[in-house]
Formats: sequence, structure tokens, C-alpha cells
Amino acid sequence: MTLKIAPSILAVWDKTRGDTGEVVLAARNALRAGADWVHVDVMDGHYVPAVTFGTEMVNALQGVGVLDVHLMVESPENVVKSYLQAGADRIVFHPSASDDIGGVLQTIADFGAVGGLALDVDEDVRWLEPWVENIDQTLIKQVLVMTVKAGAGGQTFRGDLLEKVNIVRRLVGPNVTVVVDGGVNAQNARQCAAAGADCLVAGSAVFNAPDVAEAIAGLRAI
Repeated sequence: MTLKIAPSILAVWDKTRGDTGEVVLAARNALRAGADWVHVDVMDGHYVPAVTFGTEMVNALQGVGVLDVHLMVESPENVVKSYLQAGADRIVFHPSASDDIGGVLQTIADFGAVGGLALDVDEDVRWLEPWVENIDQTLIKQVLVMTVKAGAGGQTFRGDLLEKVNIVRRLVGPNVTVVVDGGVNAQNARQCAAAGADCLVAGSAVFNAPDVAEAIAGLRAI
């Protein structure tokens, strides 16, 4: 299996104090260096305390490559269409934040994008159960499992959450992409893959490395 690597631009955003031009340049360089997707962490200050960027960042990144948007926002049903219109190719959101999970997933599918759920450390895998019986026909094509608490970059990876990754993989089967996000680096990438991950989100491990291409290759070398 070849792992997909999705560098998180949050690390660049934090490092450059919100310089959109630097973020776009870093994202483009990461893709040229071998990354598969660009991971965009949207935080609204409500679902999580932090505030990052919004549709303007997705729009600025449009055309750079595959944009994998992680909505850490309250009521994603109110904003998901705007992110799709801005250029998101893949969107995951937190089920505990939504009053209309099916509606959000349907909107994503209607735009021809890939939709799915993100599970924070305190969101149980039971959120997936209504969708599992007919998983090949459902609107869930991706599940992101947090291995740190959602809301900030640079946290330490929690290995105890890999069992959750393993449970998710068993629940959704081989045709749903399972993403691990949070504190991922070359030292724990193999564990993530062994637990069932198809894709790794990494911010600091990629963008703070002396050589971005080597960092991406190191994450993928399992």
C-alpha cells in the first residue's frame, strides 16, 4: 500500500503569521515534492477555540492541487456549500457539530466532491454506525480520525488512539479512505498505516523540516 500524504497548511499559517501568499507557495512546493493533497484546517472559534482561515484560503489554493478541507466548525450545514464553491475537492466535518449530517454529506456529493466524517478524540465511532450497513452505497467516502485534540497544530501524537483507527477501518471496510491527523511524523507513520490508515495528515513534520521532499518520503517509507 502506498500512503497518501496530505501536508497541513496550518503549520505554514502559524509560522508566517497568516501570510496567504506564503501558504500557497508552500502548498505548491509540497505537492511538487511528492505530497498528494493539501490539507486545510478550518476553525471557527466556536466548535474549537481557535480561529484559522475560511473560504478565502480555499479559493486562493484553488488550482494548486487536491484540496482536503477539514471543517472544525459549528453547523457545517450552513457553510459547506461555500467551501465547495471555493474549490474544495474533499470535505470532512464533525458529526457532533451538525444537526443534519446526511444533508451535509448529500450537498458534498451533489458537487461531485468526496465527503466524510471527522472524529475528534471524544467523538465515538458509533457516529459511523448508521452508515456502515450499506457503506458502498453511502455518502461517506472518507473518515478522519484525530490523534490529538482538534483545535491546534503542533500537539503530541497520542498512540492510544490508534485502536480507534483500527476499529474505524474494520467498520468501514477497504473502500473508504481512513485518514490519521494529529502529531503525525516519520516515527509513528508506520503505526498509523498498520492500524489501517490510507492517508496521513502532517503539518510540522513536513513544513518545519529542512527538506520537504525528504520529509514526505520519510512519512511514506513504511
